Amino acid sequence: MDDLKQHILVYSGSLVEIQKLKHDLEKVSISVYLKDSAKTASNTGFADFSSAKLFILENEVEKARPIVAKFKEQFNL
Repeated sequence: MDDLKQHILVYSGSLVEIQKLKHDLEKVSISVYLKDSAKTASNTGFADFSSAKLFILENEVEKARPIVAKFKEQFNL
């Protein structure tokens, strides 16, 4: 059971914002999972380019918290 890891939503926003945060998290070796609504929508014939979601593993939340806070502060989010 210890091998099962839960992904936690860290941030939801535009793909540009998500890419920046993803880069910041990966710089400190935090693994991320990106769910891009635009790509999913275009695959199904719909167009929704407004949002993407960034997930990390539950056991990396504390490590990510200051990075996410700094990111939000930089962009007044």
